[in-house]
Amino acid sequence: MGLWNLIVRFFQGGGDFMYPIALVFVFGLAIAIERYIYLTQVAARNRSLWNQIVPLLAQGNFRQVAAATSKSDAVATVNPAEKANLLSASISVAMNCTAFGLMTAVPLLFIHAYLQTKTTGLIDSLEMASVKFLNAITERQTAPAAA
Repeated sequence: MGLWNLIVRFFQGGGDFMYPIALVFVFGLAIAIERYIYLTQVAARNRSLWNQIVPLLAQGNFRQVAAATSKSDAVATVNPAEKANLLSASISVAMNCTAFGLMTAVPLLFIHAYLQTKTTGLIDSLEMASVKFLNAITERQTAPAAA
């Protein structure tokens, strides 16, 4: 049996909830790939810029260094009076996203814990019922044999 067949069987055995989980996985993977590509490109640009300004720094051409670097960090090109507004807006966006993520995750975590406890209770009750059933059958079979 091939790996692909094993994966397909596993997916089919999971039921209908496998589709949204797979969709979230694909979406997350797409974001991860996009971020990897973007960060790789930014790192290459940063290395190129660094290689460009190191000789200028060694020569003492600080104006050329300032000119070269002013074209590259988005905040550096902004009017100094607007930097604080830009940074605070970005921080605000990040904090809002974090807060919403926590408002989503924490209740879901509690719901998961509740459902897990309920599931464990159900399993325990089924195990207890099966033990009682087996005990009743065993008692019934041993009663005629003892008589």
